[in-house]
Amino acid sequence: MSAPATHASIPLAHVYPSPTNPRKHFDAARLADLTESVKKLGVLEPVLVRPYSRPNDRNAFELVAGERRYRAAKAAGLEYIPAISRELSDAETLEIQVVENVQREDLHPLEEADGYHSLLACQHGDGHAYTVEEIAAKVGKSASYVYQRLKLRNLCSTGREAFLAGTIDASVALLIARMPDQVEQATATADILAGWGGEPYSYKQAAAHLKKKFMLSLHLAVFDT
Repeated sequence: MSAPATHASIPLAHVYPSPTNPRKHFDAARLADLTESVKKLGVLEPVLVRPYSRPNDRNAFELVAGERRYRAAKAAGLEYIPAISRELSDAETLEIQVVENVQREDLHPLEEADGYHSLLACQHGDGHAYTVEEIAAKVGKSASYVYQRLKLRNLCSTGREAFLAGTIDASVALLIARMPDQVEQATATADILAGWGGEPYSYKQAAAHLKKKFMLSLHLAVFDT
């Protein structure tokens, strides 16, 4: 059984963002609004931390959940932040981060996919690995949904850039990610972004274009169809 959680106000200087947090992008406008709120009211909900081993800081804590509040507190010039400290394993930490972030509407699907991938590479304390079905149950999604998110990690670099920039949506990104060849993915991404008259293709247009240009037509097959 893990040690009980402790509540305290801890120095921000001893809190360090977690390297395993799936969320890498933070909306600047929303963060600015939160910072203004923190300046007026303080941090109303404690962040979750765990003891952290740092060579030059014996009182260090790793930020498990609440990085937006942490960033807002720093931007607001606070020296302390309310926190709940718990003894957590690496697997427990990552699971909390993935589940907590998936519940947020602004988590990018690629960050979500990276979180699921990290969980699959992680092990429980008893040694058994996570499964897609287990992850799906924990985040309240179907297994097929998790598989589709994981497929997005197959996107080529130009496809990822376009997806992160918002010039293609998740459905179009998945069409591209399902293509096995990365070079063809890059070509397909460029075609979709060029679209029709400079306007990127919609999902329906993109699907039709990829089928026409990249999918092998059975009537051209050299074998007996």
